[in-house]
Amino acid sequence: MMYTNENLKIISVDGVTPTVVTISEGSYPFINEFYLVKSRDARSMGYTFLYEWMLSDDAKQLLIDCGYVPTNR
Repeated sequence: MMYTNENLKIISVDGVTPTVVTISEGSYPFINEFYLVKSRDARSMGYTFLYEWMLSDDAKQLLIDCGYVPTNR
């Protein structure tokens, strides 16, 4: 999606341009990693449901559909 915004400047680092391939394989060095942390004491049913859903294939596909790139690391 980054290439659809004409006002966005794409920056290559050490000759590597950010693409789905270079981001996912880790050759593009600037990525943001996101974490989901669950407390061991979390007993809330809603929280447990959200946590389990975030680990599902449906959630992973939704993130991809929103433009996030999964990494192979």
